[in-house]
Amino acid sequence: MEKFFDRFRSLQAGGTPFAVATVVRAERPTSARPGMKAIILADGTLEGWVGGSCAHPVVVREAQQSLRDGTPRLISLSPEGQEPSREGITHHTITCHSGGTLEIYIEPVLPSEQLVVVGRTPVARALAALGAALGRHVVVAEYVSLVASRKRAESVFAYLARQGATAEAVERVKVPAGLDIGALTPEEIAVSIMAEIIQARRRRPVGLPDAPARAAATDPVCGMTVEVATARYTSDYDGVRFYFCSSQCKDTFDRDPAPYAAVHA
Repeated sequence: MEKFFDRFRSLQAGGTPFAVATVVRAERPTSARPGMKAIILADGTLEGWVGGSCAHPVVVREAQQSLRDGTPRLISLSPEGQEPSREGITHHTITCHSGGTLEIYIEPVLPSEQLVVVGRTPVARALAALGAALGRHVVVAEYVSLVASRKRAESVFAYLARQGATAEAVERVKVPAGLDIGALTPEEIAVSIMAEIIQARRRRPVGLPDAPARAAATDPVCGMTVEVATARYTSDYDGVRFYFCSSQCKDTFDRDPAPYAAVHA
Protein backbone atom coordinates (compact mmCIF):
# COMPACT_ATOMS: atom_id res chain seq x y z
CA MET A 1 0.00 0.00 0.00
CA GLU A 2 2.92 2.34 0.69
CA LYS A 3 4.06 1.92 -2.92
CA PHE A 4 0.57 2.91 -4.10
CA PHE A 5 0.56 6.14 -2.09
CA ASP A 6 4.12 6.99 -3.17
CA ARG A 7 2.99 6.68 -6.78
CA PHE A 8 -0.16 8.70 -6.01
CA ARG A 9 1.86 11.56 -4.52
CA SER A 10 4.38 11.46 -7.35
CA LEU A 11 1.72 11.76 -10.06
CA GLN A 12 -0.13 14.47 -8.17
CA ALA A 13 3.04 16.49 -7.59
CA GLY A 14 3.85 16.26 -11.29
CA GLY A 15 0.41 17.47 -12.34
CA THR A 16 -0.36 14.20 -14.13
CA PRO A 17 -4.08 13.34 -14.39
CA PHE A 18 -5.02 9.84 -13.25
CA ALA A 19 -7.87 7.88 -11.73
CA VAL A 20 -7.96 5.66 -8.66
CA ALA A 21 -9.99 2.45 -8.70
CA THR A 22 -10.82 0.87 -5.33
CA VAL A 23 -12.55 -2.46 -4.79
CA VAL A 24 -15.37 -1.80 -2.32
CA ARG A 25 -17.14 -5.16 -2.55
CA ALA A 26 -16.16 -8.59 -3.83
CA GLU A 27 -17.92 -11.93 -3.93
CA ARG A 28 -15.93 -15.09 -4.52
CA PRO A 29 -14.55 -16.52 -6.67
CA THR A 30 -13.11 -13.16 -7.75
CA SER A 31 -9.37 -12.72 -7.24
CA ALA A 32 -9.75 -9.15 -5.96
CA ARG A 33 -10.51 -8.23 -2.36
CA PRO A 34 -12.10 -5.12 -0.80
CA GLY A 35 -9.55 -2.36 -0.39
CA MET A 36 -7.40 -3.34 -3.35
CA LYS A 37 -6.49 -0.32 -5.46
CA ALA A 38 -5.17 0.56 -8.88
CA ILE A 39 -4.04 3.73 -10.61
CA ILE A 40 -5.19 4.26 -14.19
CA LEU A 41 -3.45 6.82 -16.40
CA ALA A 42 -5.09 8.73 -19.23
CA ASP A 43 -3.47 6.45 -21.82
CA GLY A 44 -5.12 3.38 -20.26
CA THR A 45 -2.13 2.10 -18.30
CA LEU A 46 -3.31 0.31 -15.16
CA GLU A 47 -0.97 0.02 -12.17
CA GLY A 48 -2.18 -2.24 -9.39
CA TRP A 49 -4.77 -4.99 -9.10
CA VAL A 50 -8.56 -4.72 -8.98
CA GLY A 51 -9.47 -7.97 -10.75
CA GLY A 52 -8.35 -10.18 -13.58
CA SER A 53 -8.68 -10.02 -17.34
CA CYS A 54 -12.48 -9.71 -17.23
CA ALA A 55 -12.41 -6.63 -15.02
CA HIS A 56 -9.35 -4.94 -16.50
CA PRO A 57 -10.79 -3.50 -19.77
CA VAL A 58 -14.00 -2.33 -18.09
CA VAL A 59 -12.14 -0.56 -15.28
CA VAL A 60 -9.78 1.13 -17.74
CA ARG A 61 -12.64 2.28 -19.97
CA GLU A 62 -14.66 3.69 -17.06
CA ALA A 63 -11.57 5.36 -15.58
CA GLN A 64 -10.77 7.09 -18.86
CA GLN A 65 -14.34 8.33 -19.06
CA SER A 66 -14.11 9.67 -15.51
CA LEU A 67 -10.98 11.60 -16.49
CA ARG A 68 -12.82 13.11 -19.44
CA ASP A 69 -15.92 14.22 -17.52
CA GLY A 70 -14.29 14.75 -14.12
CA THR A 71 -16.95 12.62 -12.40
CA PRO A 72 -16.40 9.70 -10.01
CA ARG A 73 -18.47 6.57 -10.48
CA LEU A 74 -19.34 3.26 -8.85
CA ILE A 75 -19.39 0.27 -11.18
CA SER A 76 -20.35 -3.35 -10.71
CA LEU A 77 -19.24 -6.41 -12.65
CA SER A 78 -21.21 -9.61 -12.27
CA PRO A 79 -22.61 -12.52 -14.28
CA GLU A 80 -25.87 -12.12 -16.15
CA GLY A 81 -28.90 -12.14 -13.85
CA GLN A 82 -27.01 -10.69 -10.87
CA GLU A 83 -27.38 -7.01 -11.71
CA PRO A 84 -27.53 -4.75 -8.62
CA SER A 85 -30.87 -3.11 -7.89
CA ARG A 86 -29.37 -0.05 -6.17
CA GLU A 87 -29.35 3.32 -7.90
CA GLY A 88 -26.13 5.07 -8.78
CA ILE A 89 -24.27 1.98 -9.95
CA THR A 90 -23.16 1.41 -13.54
CA HIS A 91 -23.46 -2.31 -14.21
CA HIS A 92 -21.38 -4.41 -16.58
CA THR A 93 -22.27 -8.02 -17.29
CA ILE A 94 -19.30 -10.38 -17.41
CA THR A 95 -19.43 -13.90 -18.74
CA CYS A 96 -15.94 -15.07 -17.90
CA HIS A 97 -15.72 -18.56 -16.48
CA SER A 98 -14.35 -17.40 -13.14
CA GLY A 99 -17.65 -15.75 -12.18
CA GLY A 100 -17.94 -13.68 -9.02
CA THR A 101 -19.05 -10.10 -8.43
CA LEU A 102 -17.06 -6.90 -8.02
CA GLU A 103 -18.04 -3.36 -7.10
CA ILE A 104 -15.36 -0.79 -7.81
CA TYR A 105 -15.30 2.92 -7.01
CA ILE A 106 -13.44 5.03 -9.57
CA GLU A 107 -12.38 8.59 -8.80
CA PRO A 108 -10.53 10.97 -11.13
CA VAL A 109 -7.59 12.94 -9.76
CA LEU A 110 -7.16 15.97 -11.99
CA PRO A 111 -4.50 18.69 -11.60
CA SER A 112 -5.68 21.64 -9.55
CA GLU A 113 -5.49 25.07 -11.10
CA GLN A 114 -2.78 27.68 -10.66
CA LEU A 115 -3.89 31.25 -10.21
CA VAL A 116 -1.27 33.63 -11.62
CA VAL A 117 -1.55 37.06 -10.03
CA VAL A 118 0.64 39.82 -11.47
CA GLY A 119 1.26 42.85 -9.30
CA ARG A 120 1.62 43.82 -5.64
CA THR A 121 -1.38 46.06 -5.22
CA PRO A 122 -3.90 45.54 -2.40
CA VAL A 123 -6.26 43.92 -4.92
CA ALA A 124 -3.52 41.53 -6.05
CA ARG A 125 -2.80 40.52 -2.45
CA ALA A 126 -6.49 40.03 -1.71
CA LEU A 127 -6.93 37.99 -4.88
CA ALA A 128 -3.96 35.77 -4.00
CA ALA A 129 -5.38 35.11 -0.53
CA LEU A 130 -8.83 34.35 -1.91
CA GLY A 131 -7.41 32.06 -4.58
CA ALA A 132 -5.51 30.03 -1.97
CA ALA A 133 -8.66 29.74 0.14
CA LEU A 134 -10.49 28.32 -2.88
CA GLY A 135 -7.82 25.68 -3.45
CA ARG A 136 -6.32 27.13 -6.62
CA HIS A 137 -2.82 25.90 -7.42
CA VAL A 138 -2.47 25.62 -11.20
CA VAL A 139 -4.38 27.75 -13.73
CA VAL A 140 -3.47 28.25 -17.38
CA ALA A 141 -3.49 31.99 -18.03
CA GLU A 142 -6.43 31.94 -20.44
CA TYR A 143 -8.15 34.68 -18.45
CA VAL A 144 -6.18 37.95 -18.53
CA SER A 145 -7.70 41.02 -16.94
CA LEU A 146 -6.65 44.50 -15.94
CA VAL A 147 -7.86 46.31 -12.82
CA ALA A 148 -8.21 49.77 -14.32
CA SER A 149 -10.65 52.34 -15.58
CA ARG A 150 -11.50 52.44 -19.26
CA LYS A 151 -9.35 55.55 -19.71
CA ARG A 152 -6.30 54.02 -18.06
CA ALA A 153 -6.85 50.78 -19.99
CA GLU A 154 -6.76 52.67 -23.29
CA SER A 155 -3.44 54.22 -22.27
CA VAL A 156 -2.01 50.82 -21.29
CA PHE A 157 -3.20 49.22 -24.53
CA ALA A 158 -1.67 52.01 -26.59
CA TYR A 159 1.64 51.48 -24.80
CA LEU A 160 1.49 47.72 -25.41
CA ALA A 161 0.83 48.31 -29.10
CA ARG A 162 3.87 50.58 -29.32
CA GLN A 163 5.93 47.83 -27.70
CA GLY A 164 4.89 45.38 -30.41
CA ALA A 165 1.93 43.60 -28.83
CA THR A 166 -0.51 42.32 -31.45
CA ALA A 167 -4.10 43.52 -31.57
CA GLU A 168 -5.24 39.95 -30.93
CA ALA A 169 -3.16 39.74 -27.74
CA VAL A 170 -4.45 43.08 -26.46
CA GLU A 171 -8.06 42.11 -27.16
CA ARG A 172 -7.68 39.11 -24.84
CA VAL A 173 -7.30 41.42 -21.85
CA LYS A 174 -10.61 41.81 -19.99
CA VAL A 175 -11.33 45.37 -18.85
CA PRO A 176 -12.55 46.08 -16.31
CA ALA A 177 -11.52 42.94 -14.44
CA GLY A 178 -14.25 40.95 -12.73
CA LEU A 179 -18.02 40.69 -12.86
CA ASP A 180 -20.08 43.82 -12.33
CA ILE A 181 -21.21 43.37 -8.72
CA GLY A 182 -20.69 46.97 -7.66
CA ALA A 183 -17.37 46.19 -5.96
CA LEU A 184 -15.52 49.09 -4.30
CA THR A 185 -12.96 47.79 -1.80
CA PRO A 186 -9.91 45.72 -2.80
CA GLU A 187 -11.49 42.65 -1.19
CA GLU A 188 -14.76 43.14 -3.07
CA ILE A 189 -12.92 43.64 -6.36
CA ALA A 190 -10.99 40.42 -5.66
CA VAL A 191 -14.30 38.61 -5.15
CA SER A 192 -15.62 39.96 -8.48
CA ILE A 193 -12.47 38.80 -10.29
CA MET A 194 -12.55 35.34 -8.74
CA ALA A 195 -16.25 35.08 -9.59
CA GLU A 196 -15.47 35.83 -13.24
CA ILE A 197 -12.68 33.22 -13.25
CA ILE A 198 -15.09 30.65 -11.82
CA GLN A 199 -17.68 31.59 -14.44
CA ALA A 200 -15.15 31.17 -17.25
CA ARG A 201 -13.92 27.90 -15.77
CA ARG A 202 -17.39 26.38 -15.48
CA ARG A 203 -18.11 27.17 -19.11
CA ARG A 204 -15.24 24.90 -20.15
CA PRO A 205 -15.16 21.09 -19.78
CA VAL A 206 -13.99 19.93 -16.37
CA GLY A 207 -12.01 16.88 -17.39
CA LEU A 208 -9.55 15.95 -20.08
CA PRO A 209 -10.30 16.32 -23.79
CA ASP A 210 -11.45 13.21 -25.57
CA ALA A 211 -8.53 10.98 -26.45
CA PRO A 212 -8.34 9.30 -29.84
CA ALA A 213 -10.46 6.16 -29.84
CA ARG A 214 -8.51 2.97 -29.26
CA ALA A 215 -9.38 -0.04 -31.38
CA ALA A 216 -11.48 -2.61 -29.53
CA ALA A 217 -12.96 -5.99 -30.38
CA THR A 218 -15.63 -8.22 -28.86
CA ASP A 219 -14.64 -11.54 -27.37
CA PRO A 220 -16.73 -13.97 -29.50
CA VAL A 221 -17.13 -16.37 -26.57
CA CYS A 222 -18.08 -14.19 -23.61
CA GLY A 223 -18.95 -10.88 -25.28
CA MET A 224 -16.45 -8.80 -23.29
CA THR A 225 -14.78 -5.78 -24.91
CA VAL A 226 -11.09 -6.40 -25.55
CA GLU A 227 -8.59 -3.68 -26.42
CA VAL A 228 -6.85 -4.77 -29.61
CA ALA A 229 -3.49 -3.14 -28.86
CA THR A 230 -3.03 -4.91 -25.52
CA ALA A 231 -4.87 -8.19 -26.15
CA ARG A 232 -2.91 -11.19 -24.86
CA TYR A 233 -5.07 -13.90 -26.41
CA THR A 234 -5.88 -14.11 -30.12
CA SER A 235 -6.79 -16.74 -32.71
CA ASP A 236 -6.99 -16.58 -36.48
CA TYR A 237 -9.85 -18.38 -38.20
CA ASP A 238 -11.00 -18.20 -41.81
CA GLY A 239 -8.84 -15.14 -42.46
CA VAL A 240 -10.12 -13.18 -39.46
CA ARG A 241 -8.34 -12.48 -36.18
CA PHE A 242 -10.40 -12.88 -33.01
CA TYR A 243 -9.51 -11.40 -29.62
CA PHE A 244 -10.22 -12.90 -26.20
CA CYS A 245 -10.30 -11.64 -22.63
CA SER A 246 -8.79 -14.81 -21.18
CA SER A 247 -7.12 -18.09 -22.04
CA GLN A 248 -10.34 -19.94 -21.18
CA CYS A 249 -12.30 -18.08 -23.85
CA LYS A 250 -9.54 -18.66 -26.39
CA ASP A 251 -9.44 -22.40 -25.60
CA THR A 252 -13.23 -22.64 -25.93
CA PHE A 253 -13.10 -20.91 -29.31
CA ASP A 254 -10.19 -23.01 -30.58
CA ARG A 255 -12.00 -26.26 -29.83
CA ASP A 256 -14.91 -25.35 -32.13
CA PRO A 257 -14.48 -21.93 -33.76
CA ALA A 258 -17.17 -22.11 -36.44
CA PRO A 259 -20.25 -21.33 -34.27
CA TYR A 260 -18.58 -18.37 -32.53
CA ALA A 261 -17.14 -16.99 -35.77
CA ALA A 262 -20.57 -17.19 -37.43
CA VAL A 263 -22.24 -15.19 -34.65
CA HIS A 264 -19.67 -12.40 -34.91
CA ALA A 265 -19.37 -12.38 -38.68
